[in-house]
Amino acid sequence: AFNNLGVVLQKIGRYEESIEIFKKILEQNNTDFRILNGLGNSFRGIHNYDMALECFKKATLLNPNSAESFNNLAVSYQNKKEYSLAQEAYEQALKIDPFYTDAIFNKAILLEEMGLLEEALIEYENVLLKVPDKNTVHLNKGNTLKKLRRYQDSIKSYEECIKLQPNSFDAYNNLGVVYQELKLFNESYDSFSKAIEIAPENYLAYLNRGGLLKEAKKFKEALDDYEKVIALNPNAPYVLGERLYIKMLLCDWENLEIYIKELIEGIYLGQKVSPSFPLVAFEDSCETQKLASVIWSNDKFPENQFLGNIVPREKTPSSKIKIGYFSADFHNHATAYLMAELFELHDKNRFEIYGFSFGPNQNDEMRNRIQNAFDHFFDVSLMSDMLIAQLSRTLEIDIAIDLKGFTFESRPGIFAHRAAPIQVNYLGYPGTMGCEYIDYLIADRTIIPEESRKFYTEKILYMPDCYQINDRKREIANNPITKYDYGLPQDQFIFCSFNNNYKIMPQIFDSWMRILKTIPNSILWLLQDTENVVSNLRREASIRNVDPSRLYFAPRVNLADHLARHRFVDLFLDTFPCNAHTTASDALWTGLPVLTLTGESFSSRVAASLLKNIGTPELITHSFAEYENLAILLASKPDLLSSIKNKIVDGALNSKLFDSKLFTLNLESVYKDLIKERQDLFIQVCD
Repeated sequence: AFNNLGVVLQKIGRYEESIEIFKKILEQNNTDFRILNGLGNSFRGIHNYDMALECFKKATLLNPNSAESFNNLAVSYQNKKEYSLAQEAYEQALKIDPFYTDAIFNKAILLEEMGLLEEALIEYENVLLKVPDKNTVHLNKGNTLKKLRRYQDSIKSYEECIKLQPNSFDAYNNLGVVYQELKLFNESYDSFSKAIEIAPENYLAYLNRGGLLKEAKKFKEALDDYEKVIALNPNAPYVLGERLYIKMLLCDWENLEIYIKELIEGIYLGQKVSPSFPLVAFEDSCETQKLASVIWSNDKFPENQFLGNIVPREKTPSSKIKIGYFSADFHNHATAYLMAELFELHDKNRFEIYGFSFGPNQNDEMRNRIQNAFDHFFDVSLMSDMLIAQLSRTLEIDIAIDLKGFTFESRPGIFAHRAAPIQVNYLGYPGTMGCEYIDYLIADRTIIPEESRKFYTEKILYMPDCYQINDRKREIANNPITKYDYGLPQDQFIFCSFNNNYKIMPQIFDSWMRILKTIPNSILWLLQDTENVVSNLRREASIRNVDPSRLYFAPRVNLADHLARHRFVDLFLDTFPCNAHTTASDALWTGLPVLTLTGESFSSRVAASLLKNIGTPELITHSFAEYENLAILLASKPDLLSSIKNKIVDGALNSKLFDSKLFTLNLESVYKDLIKERQDLFIQVCD
């Protein structure tokens, strides 16, 4: 009776009371392994895994033929992340009872946790051979297939789970994740919505649906879902940062200062309050950005050593250095617009260049151009992180370049498995990734001054000039488009800022409005992502006593047409703290001056680096007052502005910024020096 009472209390979550009951029984009989199993499970219920282990060890000693006791022992080892001991205990349980499905199921979970996904899948299938109608096994099998990126098979497993349990929240929620990966928006939305209908008190489906809506650029609806998450669970991981980022995408600045303060305080407390990427746009502190990246990478992409160390490989003086570029953006994308010519210019006699694409194949002209530039090109979009790392190791890549960092569709997990002896963060993410397995970051001394190196977990590889590569083959459309076609005034001074909307922060917008008020015959031309941005920014202009009709908005167009419309602009006003990056290069390529404000962080110093290397450092400012005064001066003195434009136009092709051949040579020198510096990773032999 006491034993049954202890079991009942345990099942309804009253673990402390059940512990007292089991202890009372053991005072009378300390040789019953079943009581020890009960006590151990209650200790597991309160997460006291050390005491649970003691109970299960004693139970296995009292009855070495109890498969249940060894299974419980294995689960407790698993709870403590002692994986090898857990595996041994599961093997012992299955040696006693080869048909003990709980042990097979739990072993599969262990293998999945260890990253041994294919092995875990086999064990799930073994369970289903014995109990084909167990919905949780179909669910877990679907999760494993999802991690393996075998999405169609994963869908089938989730559908089997739903057949057996029509109201399975987890099955519908995970089904939504798979459909999102397959870019099936409607199916994903319906799955998340069904999960919400089943369990409206569970925040996870709202969080996932918010991410889906963000990806679909339905920002207002995404914000509603994130607000719902916060109402249900204010401590939900990273949701505060997701909400803030959506508000930045909408240029919805209500309570923005409060939200930013809340996030920064949470980061300094080590809390999981925000992904690291949004901080690039609103926080100029290198220290804060580093802390956020360390929290994010340690939680989401911890180092994974299941593949073991990379065995040092032989290199002769004449061996080609194998460079692997990893990205989701080998198509019409800002990163590709910068890098395409680099891939073409690499010295193929000294280097062997590999492309690993884990993004969509849009089959556009840029994809075809880039694919042809590589010696070897692999579409790895349907491979797991571990399999991609294994492929890279098999190909003996010497230096792996992560072109994504923590940006959209990034795959840091590839590098967490160590894809190459040397791993480098470059171009895509303007900051530190905060993880030890990324060894280096490519920058220049403007981007990361010597005194800022301490805020980067990577070692800094300094380029002699600008860190940013540029493609000189970017074509500017030669069409008869006029200002009238874009609805622009014919006789006014035109400022522009074609940066992404999330980079527009209230303080820089304040500066723009003061500039417009000082230069009355002027307008500001901005990029438009959504109608919400238009209405929000025009409202903010009105609040600052600027006629909202002086704000014009440019739709997104193809690159050649986008470059062509720069000829209608007089001066580009940069954002702060996240500068124009590719956008600034685009403007300078067309001869348009870019006025920038530089700060402390990587993202706030990019435009300054570009301007120094094109020969116009006079466009770099260091305070909001200096920024505004220079904008007003240039708009008031056409001769001065014209002379700067002429300097850019005349010097562009000969400048260090657009000397792609020189950049490629300098980068290759960096790669060669890396191989020499890291001789511990290679075995040097004679030819």
